[in-house]
Amino acid sequence: MNIFYTFLAKELTEHENHRTNTLFEDSMISKMFFFQFVNSYASFFYLAFIAEYANDCPAEGCMSSLAINLSVIFGVRLFSSLLIDIVIPYIAYLYVKSNVASMGTPAEQANLKVKYDPLFTLLQDYSEVVIQFGYIAMFASALPIASCIALITNTVWIKGLIWKMFHVFQRPFPSGAQDIGFWQDILLIIATVAVVTNAGLIVFTMSTLNQFSDAFRFWTFILFQWICLAIQQVVMALIPDEPEAIKIQKLREQFIVRKLVDKVPEPESHIKETTPVPLTIRNYREYGKPNPIHPLLTASSRDT
Repeated sequence: MNIFYTFLAKELTEHENHRTNTLFEDSMISKMFFFQFVNSYASFFYLAFIAEYANDCPAEGCMSSLAINLSVIFGVRLFSSLLIDIVIPYIAYLYVKSNVASMGTPAEQANLKVKYDPLFTLLQDYSEVVIQFGYIAMFASALPIASCIALITNTVWIKGLIWKMFHVFQRPFPSGAQDIGFWQDILLIIATVAVVTNAGLIVFTMSTLNQFSDAFRFWTFILFQWICLAIQQVVMALIPDEPEAIKIQKLREQFIVRKLVDKVPEPESHIKETTPVPLTIRNYREYGKPNPIHPLLTASSRDT
């Protein structure tokens, strides 16, 4: 169903005639994810929070059933992803290599490789990673070992993607991007929902707090959420999205473009008469420090 709806989302988005690639990607991401969210997690939400009240749990409890279903579906998705992304392309690569090894020049052989679609391929990769993150984050208390399994399989998957870029796909044209788009908001939504789902699993679905009153369990549920959400906000505030070194480098590039390309004159208040001193080994330390007039530039060879 996910594969079918991904194709449908692509066709619908192309008929919407968006003005920019960013709008096109955001529209397609929203269609893909919200369907895949329901299709991938609906059964787990039922087992976690509804099956117990519907008397649909096995004798050993809903948590065991949730853990078994999560391990099966999570494992099948991981290994099917590895099969589709690595094994099948490798077999196709061996077939093409054995048939075209003696045909034409290396450039002609490279032209027979699969064309890389940066938009659709990246959307599929992001979708796979985000859905996997949802399994791990939202139901971590039901299957804690899922994080370790995902770490191992993702390492293999990344190596497989690197190999495909070198041997299976034609060399793509490099292109820039403002950010990862709507995926950033989706990851934040999943991280927030994960706090609520894990709090509900621990307080209401597990039998850990059954000996306490309903009022105590309810306020534990509320307090758990607020503590985790507060930690999330603190971590987000302490770890910037853009490192300080990157910010400084961007400011330096803007300064150079403004002076060398746009020819913006220096304000009179910033102009000071200085005596140039040749840069030698002996005075490298002194003149390698930031320039007092232009803090973003230095006299050392590192800035050239």
